[in-house]
Amino acid sequence: MPPYTNPLEQARSLAQAGRTGSARKAYKAALGKRPDPQTLIEYAVFEAQHGSPVTARKLLMKAQRLTPNDPAIYINLGEILRVNNRHDEALAHFERACELTNSRDADALYLLAETQRNLEDMENARKNIELAAEISPNDPEIAALLALMQITQGDALLGIESYKRALKADPTNFTYTINLATLFYRLEHWEDAAETFDKASRLGSISRENALDWINTLIYTERGREAVSLAEKLAEAGADPLTSHLAQGSALMSIGDFDGAETHFRAAFAIDNDKAISLEKLSLIRRLRAEDEPALRALAGPNAPKDQRVKANFSLYQLLRNDNLDDAFAALKTANELAFSNHPFDGEQHTAMMDTLAETFSRDFMHARQGQGDGREGPVFIVGMPRSGTTLVETMLASYEDVFAGGERNMVRQFNNQLPGFPGSVIEKDAAWAAQQGKLLYDEMLAAGNGTRFVTDKLPGNYANVGLITWLLPGAKIIYCRRDAMDNCLSCYEQHFHSGLHYAYDLEALAVAYRAHERIMSHWLENSPHSIHIVDYEKLVHDPDSHARALSDFCGLSFNSDSINPQNVDRSIATASAWQARQPINANSVGKWKRYGDALQPLKAALEAR
Repeated sequence: MPPYTNPLEQARSLAQAGRTGSARKAYKAALGKRPDPQTLIEYAVFEAQHGSPVTARKLLMKAQRLTPNDPAIYINLGEILRVNNRHDEALAHFERACELTNSRDADALYLLAETQRNLEDMENARKNIELAAEISPNDPEIAALLALMQITQGDALLGIESYKRALKADPTNFTYTINLATLFYRLEHWEDAAETFDKASRLGSISRENALDWINTLIYTERGREAVSLAEKLAEAGADPLTSHLAQGSALMSIGDFDGAETHFRAAFAIDNDKAISLEKLSLIRRLRAEDEPALRALAGPNAPKDQRVKANFSLYQLLRNDNLDDAFAALKTANELAFSNHPFDGEQHTAMMDTLAETFSRDFMHARQGQGDGREGPVFIVGMPRSGTTLVETMLASYEDVFAGGERNMVRQFNNQLPGFPGSVIEKDAAWAAQQGKLLYDEMLAAGNGTRFVTDKLPGNYANVGLITWLLPGAKIIYCRRDAMDNCLSCYEQHFHSGLHYAYDLEALAVAYRAHERIMSHWLENSPHSIHIVDYEKLVHDPDSHARALSDFCGLSFNSDSINPQNVDRSIATASAWQARQPINANSVGKWKRYGDALQPLKAALEAR
């Protein structure tokens, strides 16, 4: 051993070398007959780290008697209790440490906040972790805890920024990375989620749930073939069979390989404990069979868990609707009532938001700002109510080499969420701001196209954002898909949407949402200086050729006859339209609502109550 100037130096060296017994002897020697408080604290930390909390606590208590106002003593006393889940006792020590440091010690504040969080005192925990972050903004643990607190209290966008700071300081931390990926996924920031899941996979082992979410992000960003490849790799790497089959089936479904998808969903059905997920997947590709009915009815019954009942009743509707309309609609009604009870919809608030948007983006506002923003050609927004034909129109455009089908992108919605006070706050924004923000939106959207002339965004709900889009992106093409209200609402009611569209689970709420959409679209059509191309679903399916030509003319494309054969277009589709959009254009759904007669009278009455 090298020579040491004192026993404390020797103790530190032995501890670092992992020689615990020898280090302990050296620490005891260092204490001597008259131990000083700092040596006691250091030795206590050593004992705590090596599984002797009782000894550590005794040493700290001895140090406390010598220097009762040393905050390090209280921090360490509290930490010994905290790691043993004795949060109530730990709290007093951390509070004393913060008192002694005038709440200027970041570590003490962090530990106090973590303890308060465990005691469910979220208000004070948030306050103290914010103080810690002000003092030590680059500390990854502090930033990560702040992110967690922000997310818990509904400030998810702030949580993203905090996780980014944590990763800037600790870029290889798997926990921070997977948490950020999951947050992006929950917020439907698909591009960011896909990139972050990929990074996380290179830092650690991701769970079954995370793997499925990662594959879904690829599907949602129209990268179905990448999703297929990833699902295959997960299978080869030994992913559990249920995860593997669901992942591969979903990926194959997105690229239109329904035979391959069915094979995997059937394999998942054979091993799935609740069977609801695999049966719902089979319903989406119209591959349910008569022999599936007993399993569906068992899962749809009142004794099954609620989530299973929702999936099973939606699937049962798909199975029965061609042969047993009454039973089919009863299952559909049950599915929607259960789903709506989980996700209530405030129709007055929704309508008020549409009115506020119309007031903000008034005729005078839009005409005064005409020509501002980033006017380059390229963005194509396909808007309308969900299930109004947006996927069909996008698939028709995807037949052109100059068009990249971007699918449903949340770019504009995310932009709005990051504008404090939107929409009213934009009134004071000037042309320079519009040009800057327009460039950011343009660059983000066109990056997905890898050099193509046009990139589409078919998020239906962008009908609410036409005023903002045409201000910031005046070179954008706006295509409005319109459909008979009854057919449109029924088609929404038939779907088990997995994000956001809570009004779709109630006929009267659907009517409110439909009327609000009509109202805001009438405002844009009457007052916007920007040209908006209307595609009426019923006219399109009865005369595809002329309407496809009108669509290509509006976009400045040379007509391609392939566009009226969407079933032949090679693309990835992530939405509930994955099966329907790959069928030849047909009028089978026109007037479909009439099959249900009195069952849809509440919807009809609500739509007519204008």
